[in-house]
Amino acid sequence: MDLSRLKTVFIVILMIANIFMGYMIYNAEIHEREERLAMTADVSHILEKERIFLPDDFEIPETPDANNYYLEKMFGSSDEMLLVFLGEGYVEAGDRMFESDMGTLFINGDEFVYRKKNVGASVGDYSTEKIESMCREEMNRLGIMEEAYSFNGVNQIPDGKKAIFTVKHNDAEFFDAYMSFDVTKNGVTAIGGKNIISALEVAESSEIYPNVEGVLVGLIKSRNLAENMVHRIISVKHGYYIGRTEESYRNILAIPVWQIALESGQILHFDARNGRELEE
Repeated sequence: MDLSRLKTVFIVILMIANIFMGYMIYNAEIHEREERLAMTADVSHILEKERIFLPDDFEIPETPDANNYYLEKMFGSSDEMLLVFLGEGYVEAGDRMFESDMGTLFINGDEFVYRKKNVGASVGDYSTEKIESMCREEMNRLGIMEEAYSFNGVNQIPDGKKAIFTVKHNDAEFFDAYMSFDVTKNGVTAIGGKNIISALEVAESSEIYPNVEGVLVGLIKSRNLAENMVHRIISVKHGYYIGRTEESYRNILAIPVWQIALESGQILHFDARNGRELEE
C-alpha cells in the first residue's frame, strides 16, 4: 500500500472516530438533560403540594465545582472602622452612631453606612462610567481592595444614583459582601457596605457537593417560610456566604451556599455542603 493511500485511510479512521466520540458525547448530554428535567418535575410536584412554586422555565442546575475561598475582612472591630472613616476625633452621637468633622458613621454588626460632611466639587460627567470610576477612587482612598468588587450598575435615588458593587471572583459570587455609593453631581455623598474584603485567596477543592434538589425539597421544613401561604421562587443561584465572624476576621473560610430568592423579596441561604439552612 502506497503512502498516500495509507494517509487517506488513516484520515478516514480519525474522522469516523471523531464522529463516534461526538455522537457519544451528544448522547450523554441529552441523557443528562432528560434526567435533570425528570428530577425538576419530581421536585416541582413535591413542592406544589406545599404551595411552593418553581419558576416556569426552571431546570435543576448542574452541581458546580466549588472551590474553597479564604477571605480576610478589612475591619476586625468597630474601632478600626471608625478610624478609617472618621479619624481620631470622633464622638458617639447616638445608638451605634458616631460623628466627626469628616462625617457620620452608623454601625450595625457587619454592616455600616457612612455619610460624608465634606462632599467634593461639582461633577461634570455624570455617566455610569464616571460614577464607577469615582466609586473605585473612593475605595482606593479608603484602602479597600477595589479589584475584588464587581460593578453591578446603578439605581435611581431621590438626589442622584446609588452604585452597587458586589464581591465576585471569576464566576463565584459572595452574597453577603457588598458596597454601595450614593452619588450626586457633587460626587460621592454616602457609602454603605457589609463584610468589606481586604484579601481573597482561592484553593481548589476536590470535594463534591450534593445537588440542589435536596435543598429545594428542604424548603418544606424551613422555619423562615410562613405556613399556609403561597411561596413563589424566582431564582436559585450558587455562590458563597461569609456570615458573622465576631471572634476573628483573619483567614475566614467562605461557605458554599445555594441562594433561593422568593417573589415576596425574602432570600434564604442553604449550606451547599449539607443542605442546612443558614440562620442569618
